[in-house]
Amino acid sequence: MQSNQTSNRGIREAWALRPEGSIAIVALICFLVVTLTLVSSWASYELGQLFGAMTTAALSGLLVIAALTLAGGYDLLVPALCLCLLFPLNKSLGSSGMVIYTFDIMLISLYAVWVYRAATGRIAPIRVSYVEILALALISWLFVSAAFGTDPSNSLNGALYFLRLYLLYLYVANNINSSRAVKWVLLSLLFLLTVQSSVALVQYVTKTNVGSLSDLVGETIGSVREIEVATGYLFRVRGTLTTDTALAQWFDLLLPFTFSLLLARRINRTTRTFLLLVLVMGLVTLILTFTRGAWVGSLAGMAAVVGLWLRNRWFRVTNLLFVLGLAAVAGTVMLPLSGLVLTRWSGTAEDSLMVRKNLDTAALGMISQYPIFGVGWDNFADKAPDFGVGFSWQREGAIHKAHNLYLAVASEAGLPGLIIFMSLLLMLFHVGWNTLQVNDPWSETLTIGILGSFVAVLVHGLVAWGLITYSVFPLFWVLMGLLVALNRLSKASDPVCETG
Repeated sequence: MQSNQTSNRGIREAWALRPEGSIAIVALICFLVVTLTLVSSWASYELGQLFGAMTTAALSGLLVIAALTLAGGYDLLVPALCLCLLFPLNKSLGSSGMVIYTFDIMLISLYAVWVYRAATGRIAPIRVSYVEILALALISWLFVSAAFGTDPSNSLNGALYFLRLYLLYLYVANNINSSRAVKWVLLSLLFLLTVQSSVALVQYVTKTNVGSLSDLVGETIGSVREIEVATGYLFRVRGTLTTDTALAQWFDLLLPFTFSLLLARRINRTTRTFLLLVLVMGLVTLILTFTRGAWVGSLAGMAAVVGLWLRNRWFRVTNLLFVLGLAAVAGTVMLPLSGLVLTRWSGTAEDSLMVRKNLDTAALGMISQYPIFGVGWDNFADKAPDFGVGFSWQREGAIHKAHNLYLAVASEAGLPGLIIFMSLLLMLFHVGWNTLQVNDPWSETLTIGILGSFVAVLVHGLVAWGLITYSVFPLFWVLMGLLVALNRLSKASDPVCETG
């Protein structure tokens, strides 16, 4: 509660500036906008379109963080971090091979603010749980695996990437410390889903990649991805992301979460209608990604939500009727798309199974030959030809891994890496289950949604590795941080949320 009062006071004070102070802030913002434009233009001209886009995104994020910090809006910093995930880009820096991401500068800025607030005694110390310990153990093992892998310099980038994901998680877990902060993060996640669904629907109607990063930068501008089937071609949407499969993974993470919110008891009719609309839009565009693993994963995630929501309530017939009613509404909306679903489900199965079989066989060979350290993170594609895999399929590019999340981790990080990774996942489910035992209905609803989202991506992971791509994995770690923050808040005196 104290943090809410401090934040609100900071905002009031910011808006209560004298006229000359207001003019100074407006002038400063104008200066920063002009500087941003000039710097991004220079970067685009001198360093290329991709670097220019990343510079623009990074500096825009820096400007947002600076404005929120000046206004005392600290509860909005995590949502700002969430929003920057809409534009995932990466770039190798010359011969060094060092990879940077669009969220790097924002992450540095957030930590600078966090360190300043910690130094002035305005926030509590970092709290360490088994989740933090297991995450650090995984990252440490990735560095060890990189050192003993087949290409240490390449694997080092992968380990550094995981380190940044850990920093992202650590910030989220320790900076969602009030009911107001939870509400803003919740709204930002719903906004992400709404934007992705809206952009994807426009893409399907126009049969273009409008709004997608791959249609703005890179070597695939203007090229769309279609699947050839007996009746023609199926156009695959991708939202703002670079691939349709990445968008499908996003839906795995966000649809069960939204579904759980829809089942919450203490929300008004307007909010419930909005959530139903967002969920239906997401389900429609999930189908239009034509990613079968995501279809199964999302259904499994929502089934897990229903199971957790109805635990100890099986005799409440009204609950079951409500779920059945939602299923009927969703089924009615999806009925016009049933032909596309059946076409995709059976039309290209043999080709996909062949690809997965070859890659998974190569992964098993690597695990057998390199059981302890693996081949090193991101080295699968380089070693796959040694195990009989020729990347002849169009999409089997240089960054591919085994089409199985667990084989991908084991082949590149060894069996110890897989064991630590699975231990981390089990600990997250333990934290979630522990949160459900606390008598806090709203944190229970959010926790059930997060656990359902984890079930979705882990089921999808049986046939795909997309969760650990740079387009998707940051969102997973944000949800990890939110889960841990909810666990801590549910046990504190301040309730997580009051709904209305």
